[in-house]
Amino acid sequence: MKQSNQYITPLTHDEIDKLLDQYKDFDYTIAEIGAEKEKKLPRNMKEKIKELTHGIDEASAHVEEIFQYVRRKEEIPIKQVMNDIVPIIQQASEVPHVYYLFKELQDKDDYTYRHNICVAVISAMIGKWLGYNGEQLHELEIAGLFHDIGKTRIPLYLLHKRGKLTSSEVDEMNKHTIYGYKIIQNTPSLSDAVALSALQHHERMDGKGYPFQLRAKQIHPYAKIINVADVFHALSSERSYKKAVPFYQVITHMNDTLHGRFDPVTIITFLHKMTEMLVGKTVLLNNGQKGTIVMNNQYRPLRSVIQMENGRIIDLQQQPELHIEKVLTFI
Repeated sequence: MKQSNQYITPLTHDEIDKLLDQYKDFDYTIAEIGAEKEKKLPRNMKEKIKELTHGIDEASAHVEEIFQYVRRKEEIPIKQVMNDIVPIIQQASEVPHVYYLFKELQDKDDYTYRHNICVAVISAMIGKWLGYNGEQLHELEIAGLFHDIGKTRIPLYLLHKRGKLTSSEVDEMNKHTIYGYKIIQNTPSLSDAVALSALQHHERMDGKGYPFQLRAKQIHPYAKIINVADVFHALSSERSYKKAVPFYQVITHMNDTLHGRFDPVTIITFLHKMTEMLVGKTVLLNNGQKGTIVMNNQYRPLRSVIQMENGRIIDLQQQPELHIEKVLTFI
């Protein structure tokens, strides 16, 4: 399969830092300064998101059925996937207000199956931002959906264990990547790219991932995208043993840990797009003051320009002691 040139020679950490420093003083996404109110989400978009939420609920039930089938048969009923699940993934990935959609889904309690759909949706969004289309985008959707299919071969007691796993249990859990690769390889209608995505989505750019400690150039582009989507949704979701991490804390954590962990092009694109939608939103700074994001720094996504309640403009790029603590309003 033809791959985008942007993945052929990944940027080094030093190159990324030089790029960021070169552009740190300009190239902002600009909102109208002085706007006192946020733009409200259109009523028809709210209705669309509620429809999609219902659709994802139904698709999650289908994913559960499919995973149970794979657990018994060790093969994927691909026709059912194409009919019952892929259409909702494609529809959800077209929503321009991604936060609102995932806010609706955040507190649902069927994480195990919903996670696969949400990773597919986020992966498709990232793929579009990176210029994917046609067959590549379709493959990426399928790869996101089946990235954890290997967990169907993990014992149920281990999947549902709440306490800390033993070292042997961790080793077994990590094998879901290998199991997934084999299951997908045994499904004739699925490509090698989809199989490699299941195998490699826990690899890291610095070679510290699993199962094979691959480095950047050895990792399939789809797996790099799914890695970002997987981490974002896992951190953002309510689980039986943890609360959902607030949106801004998630993207801050991903920004702080990007070196070595994520593909630089993918994570920078993702963070830029996710923070771009915050322009016009009310935020709380770590000094206790509130303001509205009026500019988004394209190259340092978390260093926005804020208009404070008293009208004063603060550029977080120029005031490193300040940072956004929390997004207060979205709708």
